[in-house]
Amino acid sequence: MGIIFTNMTQWCYSKAKATRSGTHWQIFGPVYYVAIATVTSLMFPIATLFIYVGKVGYPGSKMWTGGSFFPNKPHGIILYILKFVGTGFLMVAVAQITNLHTKIINKWRIIRGQKEVQVTDGGSACGAGG
Repeated sequence: MGIIFTNMTQWCYSKAKATRSGTHWQIFGPVYYVAIATVTSLMFPIATLFIYVGKVGYPGSKMWTGGSFFPNKPHGIILYILKFVGTGFLMVAVAQITNLHTKIINKWRIIRGQKEVQVTDGGSACGAGG
């Protein structure tokens, strides 16, 4: 899993450097998101490996007790939530680096026709023509 995340970070960096323009954040923002996703997504599995396989601080640092399938200790719950926060950062990064949002909007306009898709002042697209 760590190899996939680090390779994805490298791929995002090379794609951002080759295809994006603008300010530093506009170019490398998705790379930072993938880097954050890498760290937050891997914290829980690595902690599980150290605590339950490596017996680091075991049994005092157990992340769940009482036969629970999900962490029920504070540090386990935090790490479990961070795993999903990392997934959110990864989704945003992939959408930005691949321009998926603009591809979806363009496809929507082709399918529905230009009249039905209007962009309001807030920047959100609505298909109701309002």
